[in-house]
Amino acid sequence: MINSTGNSILVSIIIPVFNVERYVEDCLNSVIAQDYAKLECVIVNDDTQDSSMTVVDRILGSYCGPISFKVINKTFNEVLSSARNTGIINSNGQYVFFIDSDDYLIRSDAISTFVAAALQFPEAEIITGRYCGVNESDNYAESSMLMLESNCDYQHSLLFMHFMGTAWNRLIKKDFIIHNGLYFDKGYIYEDHIWNIRTLPYVTLHVVIPSTTYYYRMNPDGIMKSTIHSKSFKSRAKIASMVSPLLNENRSSCYIFYYAYQLLSLSCLLALPRVEIDESDIKQYKKLRGILVKYLSFSNWMISFDSVLLYSPFQSLLINKIIRDKAFSLLLRYRDRH
Repeated sequence: MINSTGNSILVSIIIPVFNVERYVEDCLNSVIAQDYAKLECVIVNDDTQDSSMTVVDRILGSYCGPISFKVINKTFNEVLSSARNTGIINSNGQYVFFIDSDDYLIRSDAISTFVAAALQFPEAEIITGRYCGVNESDNYAESSMLMLESNCDYQHSLLFMHFMGTAWNRLIKKDFIIHNGLYFDKGYIYEDHIWNIRTLPYVTLHVVIPSTTYYYRMNPDGIMKSTIHSKSFKSRAKIASMVSPLLNENRSSCYIFYYAYQLLSLSCLLALPRVEIDESDIKQYKKLRGILVKYLSFSNWMISFDSVLLYSPFQSLLINKIIRDKAFSLLLRYRDRH
């Protein structure tokens, strides 16, 4: 338990709810179990089509503890990003903390641990905890995290994907979001990645705590596990478009790595028959590809390129579906060496 100074900080936990009737009870019970007293929990019903809110109403109806619960009911579904924005607008805390409703906090002192870090590093805009991935068989795979300090370190580790670029399991100053207009972009999947890229110019201090605080459930029904479709292409293109101007400002290998990762992913999507794309998508892809070609001459490029292939979830597609254009001729060199 942290001291009375820490307990003066109001933390708003934001939980969007949509079709998670099997999981939302675990999520809410993990919030109720928190030993940090000054909490509010904003539950955003994103027009769920199952009995998720019946479960929520049952749990809240029997709760009589110190946490202030607030339920916001939306009349139509606008996906995760819009639900999070609704939660931010309706929150009162100095800090916000996002939990996906199919995930849950691993320990009762999770929020206390984050607040203690906020007291130790009051300048930090974002504080990130470690997480475990949990699948339907309850098999856990603990992540590895680094302690970060500067904006430069934050950019390097985010773009090299040393930590998972999510919005959940992070204590974030609400003023940081409001003052910099860092609401979540609507209409995209990978909204967490887009949001993280948008934070790059503004983060001055980011802290990663060593404590494991969060269970990330690998939900087979989740959007990230759903069939690849055209929105995936448009979302990847959005990310690449956001990173491309930064290549001129900062020609470090981490920017080239991340940009290349997105372009290689776009190439894989182009090769899949299920992806519906139009002429404007092709035009944008060629423009983004041309920017990548410009930076292929960097001496450190091959190291970054190999890292992309080694850690990209699209590796097998990249090897088996060699993209036949000059911009990705290095794929052939990789294949020949392996």
